[in-house]
Amino acid sequence: MFAAIFVFVMLYATVTSCFRPLSEKGHVISRSIALGAKIRAWISGISVFAICIGGVMLTPDFWSGFVSAGLYAQGAGYFGATGHLIENSERAGFFEIFATTVLEGFIISIFLLVISFFSVIIIQSKERRKFLRSADFRGESAR
Repeated sequence: MFAAIFVFVMLYATVTSCFRPLSEKGHVISRSIALGAKIRAWISGISVFAICIGGVMLTPDFWSGFVSAGLYAQGAGYFGATGHLIENSERAGFFEIFATTVLEGFIISIFLLVISFFSVIIIQSKERRKFLRSADFRGESAR
């Protein structure tokens, strides 16, 4: 599991540092991904609290892992592998855990992209309002 988390973090760091809009601090996309990551961090913190009080079923990480285990079990049959991760987790090998963790990371990233998409809309609307307040629309004929 740690290998999959390491691979996923390295891929995320590479993508966000190599592509130009994602590596510029002032770009709208970079700012929205940073805002989405902050929101995701808050969700993770609240999830830890929910786990402490017995609300594991309320956490998005649980459902992402559950969905990824189900997807792996469904997809394993197509490739001739056994998808016994859900039935008997003690028999799960390295690849099953690795693939399930990477799938869970991609599902969580989709959540992050959805949050970032809506934060782009919010950031752009705030910047547009600020621009429209500062703009002078009287034009040349009004002078």
